[in-house]
Amino acid sequence: MATKKPKKSTATKEWIDFPPDIYQEEAARLVHFSGKTVNSNAPACGIRVGRDSGLDLPLVGVRTLLVDGVAVPLDYTRNAGKTATVVKQMRLAESADPPEVVPVEQLRTIQRIGAEAAITAYEEGTDNVSPRLRQILLPKSDGQYLAITPLGSSGLSAVLNQKLAALPEQKKAPFSRALLGMGGSNPQNVGALVREMRNPLLFRSPDEKPLLRRALSIHHKGISLEPPPRLLKDYCAWVNSQLQAHDDEMPSTMKIRQDQADRIGAIAKVVIQRGRRARGKRPI
Repeated sequence: MATKKPKKSTATKEWIDFPPDIYQEEAARLVHFSGKTVNSNAPACGIRVGRDSGLDLPLVGVRTLLVDGVAVPLDYTRNAGKTATVVKQMRLAESADPPEVVPVEQLRTIQRIGAEAAITAYEEGTDNVSPRLRQILLPKSDGQYLAITPLGSSGLSAVLNQKLAALPEQKKAPFSRALLGMGGSNPQNVGALVREMRNPLLFRSPDEKPLLRRALSIHHKGISLEPPPRLLKDYCAWVNSQLQAHDDEMPSTMKIRQDQADRIGAIAKVVIQRGRRARGKRPI
């Protein structure tokens, strides 16, 4: 009885021998962040973060993962010619199970090219912002604004998906997923890893807590020292009435001085009460 021959993987059968300079050319243009993930019709635009640009913060992001030595996969910004195929083969060569039919020296060359590209910074299409991309204006201390253009990272999504898939089932329960039609009918034109972005994590926005918001506002800005409008208006009307009744001169009798002190004291008392309430004490 004849034994069946093991089937060759699809990846092995489709392997194409490209010269090293083709891999070099494509690797040099790979990025962490791509404008295509925001709008597939936007011109090619992307940024690759250099290995020395890691950021030590308690957040999950491309730069913070670089500090921990996590390799965030790169992706292309434009699918022209053989780009998708070349990048796919680079990913296979760098995987834990590279194709067996590919010579070891060729695999090492591809791995070296990918590693050299990954540690260098790179920008493409950042001279001008396409109208198809979004901009956020962040206020600066000098009254000016800083324009920020958010770009998505398919490689970061791939890392997050791998981490979540490795969690025990009971730890996956708190995470909900949304569904986004990233890439449309031909995701390959957006990026090799764009499918990793189709099921982002979904979180509910925090509930508004007016008391906490007020407490933080008082902590950072203090209480309002503005006099109560009604009492201030009544005081001004009283002063005007005294001036009109005494030929534009304010009389200085004991009764009028006491009346004036009581009115000003009532205005100050309102402001003092605000401070006492802010400190959690009972009003006077």
